[in-house]
Amino acid sequence: MSATQGFLVCALSLCIASATLAAPVDFEPANPTAPNLVGTTGLLYTPSTLTEPSTELNVSLNATHDAPGIELALNYGVLPHWEVGITRLGEKETVLNTKYCFQTETDTRIGIAAGVMDLTNQECTVGYAVASKAFDPDIYFANNFHFNLGLAAGGKKYVDARDPARIPGSLALNGIFTGLSFDIANSVTALAEYDGRNFNFGFRDTFFKQVTGTIGYLGANKGLTGGLSYNVKL
Repeated sequence: MSATQGFLVCALSLCIASATLAAPVDFEPANPTAPNLVGTTGLLYTPSTLTEPSTELNVSLNATHDAPGIELALNYGVLPHWEVGITRLGEKETVLNTKYCFQTETDTRIGIAAGVMDLTNQECTVGYAVASKAFDPDIYFANNFHFNLGLAAGGKKYVDARDPARIPGSLALNGIFTGLSFDIANSVTALAEYDGRNFNFGFRDTFFKQVTGTIGYLGANKGLTGGLSYNVKL
């Protein structure tokens, strides 16, 4: 294990150890839940502990510079803290995803979730576990300073973005990944993540209450990505 991996493992352990039994207040994200580039609720490539609310459907469209086609994703909250989704990966395969949040996040404890992307191994099945914690905005000068730390297994290696056979970066997750989001103005949220190989950055904003737009820059010369998602209660 490298020094960086050792540090991240220690940080996760400290977060878990810091959880208390005080009366909790549930964590509320500033924006409606929005998907990553494979349709699972998350940042850009990395998943978070958040899940689609029960009986709520998220529909999203994403496009990445130099990548073939447009990704269409449907993500549904089957039960509280359990989401199931289906994503068409541009001109490639259709994949199934699922995630369950075992412990919801509050002001006194971390959130813990686990999931699988591409359940049927159409491209590459990736299993992951992730923990998250929001921090006191009065200390960190942000309305919502939210940190994710996770571990993934099964992901393929990255392929150059100009190669039509490349797979989405979310299906290349393998090893330790991290994510950070924080509000910078009204409903605008800044996103930063390390996907295990590269750093990615972006912004997310909500329009008309239930429509969320995301734009980002992906590392390793993958260029720009952008998408829109819509949440509706069924």
